This record gives sequence, C-alpha cells and structure tokens, in this order.
Amino acid sequence: MILSVVHTYASNYGWTRDYILDNTFLDESFILQEMIEKEKNQNYLMMANIQMVPHMKEKSREQFLENLMDSTNHHSRKYVHPEQKTDFEGIKRAKQQLKAMSGGV
Repeated sequence: MILSVVHTYASNYGWTRDYILDNTFLDESFILQEMIEKEKNQNYLMMANIQMVPHMKEKSREQFLENLMDSTNHHSRKYVHPEQKTDFEGIKRAKQQLKAMSGGV
C-alpha cells in the first residue's frame, strides 16, 4: 500500500520518497489518489471528445459519455467515509516501520 502511494506521488507530482514519507499522511493518500484518478479520467474524457466522440452515432456517444461519467463519480465515493477519523500515531508508526525496512535511507 505505502509503496503504491509513494509511486503515485512520485510519478504524478515528482516528489521524492523521503519527502512523501516525511510530509504526507496515509489518510491524505486516499483523497489525493482519488483526485489524481479523477483528473486522469477528465483528461481521458476530453481526449475522447476531441478524437472519437464526434464520429460516433448520437446514441453510442451519449452512452459512452454517461458510462465514463458514472465511473468517475463512483470512483470518487469509493474511499472517503464521512465519519472517518485519522490515526496519526498509527501513521507515524507506519512511516517509521517503512523507513526501518528500507534501511533508513
């Protein structure tokens, strides 16, 4: 999980592993990953409109766009629970454990 978060931040924001481990919280990762995925879907939607959608039949175009929008909206509701509490001590322990596993580099 944590390596996935590090990869996501590094590839999308250009952050280093140490910066990510020292300056982000695990609960934030769900929100930021959601934002990254939503932005990617929006970019895909824009590219699809530009490239493919004008050549589709109207019914197919409407269905394609509706499915893509539903997928985007469903994904954004997937991770965040309204009553979720942050376990800051648990996050701190996880960061320390990951640093210890990687040799403190």
